[in-house]
Amino acid sequence: MVAVSSAATPPRAAILLIDLRTPAGALLLEERPDILDAPLAPGSIAKIVTLVAALESATIAPGTAIACPGRVTVAGETYTCTHPRVGRPLSPAEALAHSCNTYFASIASRLPRQALDRVFVRAGLPPPAARAATVKAALGLEGVRVTPRQLLTSFVRVATGNGFRLEASHRAVLLDGLRGAATYGTARSFGDEGIAALAKTGTAPHGGSYVGLVVAALPADRPTRAIVVVAPGAAGLDAASLAASRLAALVEEGNANARGEATLRLGRVRGGRYEVASIALEDYVAGVVAAEAPPASPEEALKALAIVARTFALANRQRHGAEGFDLCDLTHCQAVATPTASSREAARATRGQVLRFRGELAQVFHSASCGGHSERPSAVWPGASDPPYLVSRPEPACRLDSSWASDVSAERVIAALRAAGLRGQTLRSLRVAARTASGRAAALEADGFDPRVVSAESFRLALGRTAGWHLLKSTAFEVERRAGGYRFTGRGRGHGVGLCIEGAVRLARQGLGTTAIVQQYFPGVDVEAATAREPGEPGGDPLIRVLVPSGEEAAREPIRRMAREALAAVARAANLPAPASIRLVFHPTVQAYVRATGLPWWTAGAQHGERIDLLPPSALRRRGLLERTIRHELAHVVIGNRLAGRPMWVQEGAAMFLAGELDATAERGASDGRAPVGCPSDAEMTGASSADVMRQAYSQAAACFSRELRAGRRWNEIGGVSTSTR
Repeated sequence: MVAVSSAATPPRAAILLIDLRTPAGALLLEERPDILDAPLAPGSIAKIVTLVAALESATIAPGTAIACPGRVTVAGETYTCTHPRVGRPLSPAEALAHSCNTYFASIASRLPRQALDRVFVRAGLPPPAARAATVKAALGLEGVRVTPRQLLTSFVRVATGNGFRLEASHRAVLLDGLRGAATYGTARSFGDEGIAALAKTGTAPHGGSYVGLVVAALPADRPTRAIVVVAPGAAGLDAASLAASRLAALVEEGNANARGEATLRLGRVRGGRYEVASIALEDYVAGVVAAEAPPASPEEALKALAIVARTFALANRQRHGAEGFDLCDLTHCQAVATPTASSREAARATRGQVLRFRGELAQVFHSASCGGHSERPSAVWPGASDPPYLVSRPEPACRLDSSWASDVSAERVIAALRAAGLRGQTLRSLRVAARTASGRAAALEADGFDPRVVSAESFRLALGRTAGWHLLKSTAFEVERRAGGYRFTGRGRGHGVGLCIEGAVRLARQGLGTTAIVQQYFPGVDVEAATAREPGEPGGDPLIRVLVPSGEEAAREPIRRMAREALAAVARAANLPAPASIRLVFHPTVQAYVRATGLPWWTAGAQHGERIDLLPPSALRRRGLLERTIRHELAHVVIGNRLAGRPMWVQEGAAMFLAGELDATAERGASDGRAPVGCPSDAEMTGASSADVMRQAYSQAAACFSRELRAGRRWNEIGGVSTSTR
């Protein structure tokens, strides 16, 4: 469905990995088939064809070297190179490895067009359009459009020689160039990960932006697998990095599985972007303990933190699923450092232990210091649920002298307010407008800005992002005006919810054991083994993964419970089994949702297989659509393809019926009794020009479906032959 609402992150990469040992190239991994099947320009991957055509037409010889001055102008067009300067002319293989625009534009200006067209066809690609300039076609910038899936098939054919014959000397140049790309050239991320591959990258214009591409076959000497990655809004270098990281993660995951270990896909921030690698769960826990615990912490405190870190990791797995990994190494998830001997021992001693409340993984948090008073989740993240084991109360074990003070210039405060979404130029005053029960600042009033009030936690996060995390260590602060800015004086470090690490250290030094420490901060929870049957395993409950934006983490568990209850109700109504796993992806903004789904801003959710894309929880909650949208999309998941081929009004009507929303929706679309309700066409269901038009189409669909039910037809019989629900 597409639920109607009244109301930034680029789309994630597409990946296709195939097994070359099978005749048809069996799928090993496929993500974003919509991108994999969408035609686009091949970019510099077309230089493979250009190189072969130039060699075969004798435009160049295997030893032809050309110096690269950094740019070349051909037929009035200037082409620039970004590869490193090598200080000597490039050979054909080096030019391919570095994807040198100067080299290929130069040879393309002398290349017979018929020779280029012939090699495109032999490679299994369409010949360039006649109107396309030869140089641009040779560089893959215009004249040819091909799907990434076809591009991979073509690359495998050329690189392996299976159905693509070349003279031995020409093949040697080609393979040297493809190996070089994966070793020192534009796809060197493969070599950095220790992967021997034949590879080629490309960056191509696409839809007003750019798309990064890479194709690769591995291992280089006798390929058994091939991969293509498409990275919207990125470059070929980025696509190669994603491909190499993903392949390395799969290898490590396989090794860990062989050892019987659970793994996580960890996104590490490197140079302003994430590098993804697979890591054994217990190594991850040891890394978190090393990053979060003070030096020389007692053993029992380290073990308590290890249990909490492991529980958080398993309960929040795939928090970054939309970005291709599970957890990041920042405080947004949990900080990760190189494990120490003591942190590894803490992970080993508590191996597999997690916190559960009434049989489910507990919703846990930890902070460096609560400053003497713990906090409830809802006081930090408005709208969050407050489970009974996360309370606000004095914590005498945490030193009350964990005080700090920071002077922040007015310019930095103003920048933080703007980063938090406020509008204004002149800040006349800043004061604490409301406090929580623990005494922390709950809201700040910024006189001169609109809106006038901002949550203290939002301001703290915004100031951290714009000026540094050391300035405002917690929201337990006072603020006063100083010359040129504001002074913040406070206590504690972090949000204060859940385990207070400083307090745990003091309790351990007082003689408390691991279990007593965690139950001090999470009263009523049980320490249990994580090896018991988990959701999604055979015989277990469905595995429901919930990905929420930063700042709305506390909504994850309430949404998961809501979804579990809704899924059970929908499955009962349909008399169908629930799927083994479901992923709910809440996008950080409306714009991010629109970019990821391609749907209008007024929609609220979209289902594809077992994945459901949704607007931010806060946006759906404000519109009163959160539970309704989740139930409706879950109905589509349960129905699956059982109604495939039937009109859209039937498919949406069935989802409304199973979600329990049919009657209210049908009333809006019912006629006045003088004429039967007209059932909307598929175009009317999917091509509405506004929220009102779409709402009317869905109302008519509901009325039509209700009429069929009143005529005695079962939900799965409408619009087609009877379909068994077993």
